[in-house]
Formats: sequence, structure tokens, C-alpha cells
Amino acid sequence: MDIEVNRVLNKNMLTENDLDLRKSGRDFEIDKVMKFQDTRDVIQRLNPDEPYYLFSAERLQKRAGLFLQHFPGEVSFAVKSNPNPMVIRTLYDAGVKRFDVASFNEIAHISSICPEAKLHFNNPIKWKQSIIDSYYDYGVRSFVVDDMVGLQQILKHCSEREPLADNSLEITVRFTLPKGDAAYYFGSKFGATPVEAVEILKAVKAAKQRCSITFHPGSQCTDPTSYASYIGMAAKIAEDARAEIAMLNVGGGFPIGYDNYQIEPLEQFFTTIKTAFAQTTLAKQAEPAILLCEPGRAMVADCVSLLTQVIHKRDNGTIFLNDGVYGSFQEQLIVKLDYPITCWRGAERIEEAVVDTAVFGPTCDPVDQLGTMPLPASLQEGDWVEFDLMGAYSGVTATHFNGYVIPEYLLLQAQ
Repeated sequence: MDIEVNRVLNKNMLTENDLDLRKSGRDFEIDKVMKFQDTRDVIQRLNPDEPYYLFSAERLQKRAGLFLQHFPGEVSFAVKSNPNPMVIRTLYDAGVKRFDVASFNEIAHISSICPEAKLHFNNPIKWKQSIIDSYYDYGVRSFVVDDMVGLQQILKHCSEREPLADNSLEITVRFTLPKGDAAYYFGSKFGATPVEAVEILKAVKAAKQRCSITFHPGSQCTDPTSYASYIGMAAKIAEDARAEIAMLNVGGGFPIGYDNYQIEPLEQFFTTIKTAFAQTTLAKQAEPAILLCEPGRAMVADCVSLLTQVIHKRDNGTIFLNDGVYGSFQEQLIVKLDYPITCWRGAERIEEAVVDTAVFGPTCDPVDQLGTMPLPASLQEGDWVEFDLMGAYSGVTATHFNGYVIPEYLLLQAQ
């Protein structure tokens, strides 16, 4: 492929076949990826004039270990937050064998990298062909629903070729409660009311399929007791439906310590979940329900930083970077996240007092502004600004607006 053509493609997870994730993981080998020791090494060797994601496999392994060792149940990774093949392979090798997938393309993508992985199709909204193909072509047996229509779709499309055997499907009913302190409230789009969830669960039971329950307290949920409230309601729903529950999925939502967030250690969330679950009938069934969590942001945010460059500085101090809200910072349009920042001149950190600085992205659109950031007053064109905690949702929501590239991934790993 022509080098210049290749540069305008999102090579971190896409191919020349455009947006087809199903092809992106094939033949991926992490051992063949170019490796760097750290950010300084990247700057010295590449002198980059385009933004790059710097991925630390060691950080991700450590984070996966924290969940696997301390969460009181099974761990499933929410693929939507970061489907990069290096990320997926590192997680799988670290011991994460379950993946929360939201589309057929994600199912095929994960299967191409980790064929033995267990997949949970946890987007309540699915169209006919995605159900049929995931069930028959990829062996998916775990589906989430949040209304009767969705349940009937699953039962119908998974039995098109032959009748469903008893207990062949794990059908998880998603419910919601009123909004808490989370940054994103998923209940505005997903989740049955507790009363509705009881009726759906009864219908799953009547269909002789395995009954499970799930919820999501919302992204950046900073209050551990929110999980306890949901767990208590999940148990009540199961009791009212008189259903034996195979699995209780407590969702994701675990928070990351951005500079504008004060959060409890993850272990506090795990302890709260364990204690709340132990007090429910779900833990006292003849065969206790399996606990499952599906972290996305909390798993991958701190394994990736974004290295950007200053491309313009006005006389009034305003800074323009080579990445913005149409790229890696699109989430800033929805919720304020203050990323830890390190500034570089050459291969040396700029160590000086910071001032509030207006920062914009590179596009021609006035929406492309990152707000005010604490940056060194001496920052100039050609310097680099590195943002930490960029591993979740940055690459997957980036666009090619104005013809700008979506940053590639570089692997930070001692050689």
C-alpha cells in the first residue's frame, strides 16, 4: 500500500477495508509491533509531528491483575471502550477470558484475536441478522434484553434452524434505577423498570432458558453504595419472579481518577459489592449466582497516553494542538475530564509553573476547543503535550474530519 494512503487510515484497529472490525484482528502479532521504552524514547526516535497513542502493556497487565485478583467474581472487558488488537491480546494473555460485545463486528473482531474467548452480547438493541450470525456463526449464547420485544427476538432468531434446547441460552435482563452521581446515566436509554424486569424474567423462565440479571450504575460512578442498591434490587426482582439466577452482572462504571475527580480505591467498590451480594438470596441459592463485572474505562484508561504537538501559538498565548474534539477528545463535548498533563521540549520535560491556557484542536471548526488547561507559559510551537488516562473511548470516537488522521498506537515496552 502507498505510504501516504496508509497514513490516512486508522491503522490502530481498521484496515483498508474501512470500518470492518471483523478483519482488523486477523494475523495480528504483538511481537512484530515496534517497541519503545517510554515517551522520551518515542520523541528521540520519531520526532513526531502527528499525534500518537502510547500504549503500556505493563500498565494494562497490572490493571487486569487488580480486577482478576480482587473482584469477587468473573471479569469481562467492555470492548467498546478500546478494541485495539494490542489491548485485547494483552488482556486475554493476562487472564481476561470474557468480553462484553455490543455489535456483530465486535463479536467477529474479538473472535479473530481470541477465538476461545467467551462473548456476552450485552447491547439490548440488536437487529435480526446480528442475532442470527452471532448465534450460528460464532456460538454466542449470552444475550441481554431489557424489554419483551427484545426477548422475543432472541428466542425467535436463535431457533430459526432448529428448536431451542432447554437452558441453551443465558438471557440476562437489564434493569435500571433513578440516576445517581454517575457522569453518564444509562437509564435514559437502557433498562427495564424493576416491575417490568420481573415480568421479563418470568418470560425467560417460562421459555426454559437460563435467567440472569444485570444493571449499569453509570460511567464514573464514584459512590460504591450505588452498586449495593442495585444488587439489593436485583435480588428482589429475582425473588418476585421466583427465578433461579445463573449470573448477576454488576456492569461497569468503576471510576478513574482524572484530575477533577476524587475517588475511592477500586478495592472499596469490590468490598461493597461482595458484602451486598453475600446478604442476598442470590448468594444463597442451591447454586449461587455467578458475580460478573464488565469494566471498560476502569480497565484501560491508564494504559494509554496521547502524545500531541503544539502546531500554533498566538501572541495572546492561545495554543493549538494537532488533535482535538473531532479526534481523541470527543468525550470532552459530553463530560469534563481533566487529564494529567506532561509537557516536553525535545526529549526533556518542561518543569516550570503553569498558567491557565486556552487550547484548541487543529480543525477549521469553532467547536474544536478543549477549554482552559494548566500549561507552561513558555510552551511553543514544536513542543509536545502528553495527556495521560487516554485509553478509554479516545480512539474509538475519533473521526477523520478535515482529513486529519486518527492516531496510531505505539507500544511502550522495555526491549
